[in-house]
Amino acid sequence: MNLNTYLIYSTVCLWLLPFSGFSSPPKAVIVYVGAYNGQAIDFNEDHARLLTHINYAFANVIDGRVVEDTTMLSNTVNFEKLHKLKSVNPDLSILVSVGGWTWSKGFSDAVLNASSRELFANSSIEYLKKFSLDGLDYDWEYPGQLGDNNPFRTEDKKNFTFALKRVREKLDSLQKAEGRTKPYLLTIATGANDAWIENTEMGLVQSYLDLVNLMTYDFRGGWSSTTGHHSNLYNARGDPEPQSAQAAVDRFIKAGVPPEKIVVGVAFYGRGWKVNTGKNHGLFGEPYEELRNRNLSFDHIRDVLLKNKAYKVYWDKSASASYIVNRKENIFITWENERAVQEKVDFVKKNQLGGLMAWQYYHDSQGRLMSIMAGVNE
Repeated sequence: MNLNTYLIYSTVCLWLLPFSGFSSPPKAVIVYVGAYNGQAIDFNEDHARLLTHINYAFANVIDGRVVEDTTMLSNTVNFEKLHKLKSVNPDLSILVSVGGWTWSKGFSDAVLNASSRELFANSSIEYLKKFSLDGLDYDWEYPGQLGDNNPFRTEDKKNFTFALKRVREKLDSLQKAEGRTKPYLLTIATGANDAWIENTEMGLVQSYLDLVNLMTYDFRGGWSSTTGHHSNLYNARGDPEPQSAQAAVDRFIKAGVPPEKIVVGVAFYGRGWKVNTGKNHGLFGEPYEELRNRNLSFDHIRDVLLKNKAYKVYWDKSASASYIVNRKENIFITWENERAVQEKVDFVKKNQLGGLMAWQYYHDSQGRLMSIMAGVNE
C-alpha cells in the first residue's frame, strides 16, 4: 500500500470513528532527556504535561548485557524524579534509551546468536523492572555500519530483527504475568537514510515495535562537503546533497513501516560553520571551518546569538527550514525555529504519522518548541 492509498483508507476510517464508539490514540510527543556524565536531571512539571513519552538517555551494552552506564551516577534519583511527573500527567510513559552514538559498541556482539540474544533480552527486562519503566527504546547507531568506530557485521541485519522479536516476547510475557493493563512499549531510534534501510529489515522489525523514531536531523555536519540544512522537512531547491524528513518518511513507508508508527525527529539544536556568506548567504557553500561548539542549543541561539544584531534569520521556503547568517564573521548556522517545528507538526497531522520526538530536553529549557510539538494532538 503506497502513501496515497493509505491516506484515502485512513481518511475513511477516521470518518467512521465517531460512529464506531472509539477514538484514535494521541500522537506521540517524545523528548529525550540526556543524563550521561553523572548529570542529575531537572524536569519541569509544566513541560511534562505537554509530552506522551520521556526517553532517558542512556543505558549501555557491555559484555552482552544492558547495564547502567558507569558515568551515570544518579539513575535511581533520576528515575524517581521522572516517575513523579506522572502526578501531573498520569498518561506519561517513561522509557530508557539504550545505546546512542557513544554507547552502541556492544550491540553487534550482544545480538550475534540465540544465547547472546537471550542474555541481551533478559538484561533489558531486568533494567526495566529495576526502575519500574514503561518500556525500552533501542538506539543502535548503527546495525551493519561503523558508527562511532563500532564492531559491526553483515549479520546485524537479521540479528537485529531476532533480538527485537525476543525482547517483544519477553515484554508481553511480563505484562501478562503482572496483570498489567497498559502494554510495555518497545521503540527504536533509527537513521533516516538509505543505509539504515539497507542494513535492517524494517518490514519485519516494525511488527515488534510500537513506534519508530526517525532521527531526521544531522543531515549536515563536519563530514559534509557543503553547508546546508541539518533537520529540514523537505528537500531544498539547489541542494547538491538533498536529504529531508519527508524523504525519510517515504523511505520507511516503502520499506513496510505503517505511517502511524513513524515518529518524525525534531532538533532542539543547530550546527554552524565559518563559510563565505556572499553567495546565497552561505547556504550550500563550501565550509572552511566548523564552529568549535558544533551543537548549538535552541536556547543559546534564540537567547544569546540572536540578541546580536549581526545575526540575521532566513527562511528557505522550499525546505521549510530556517538558517542564520552573520556576515561580519562569515558564520552560517542551520537550526529549527518555531516556524520549522510547526511545519513538521502540520506534516505529521496531514500524513497521519505517529508523532514527533526531539533531541534533547535541555536545549529547549523554556519549552517553546515542546509547546508547539504538543499541538500535534490539537
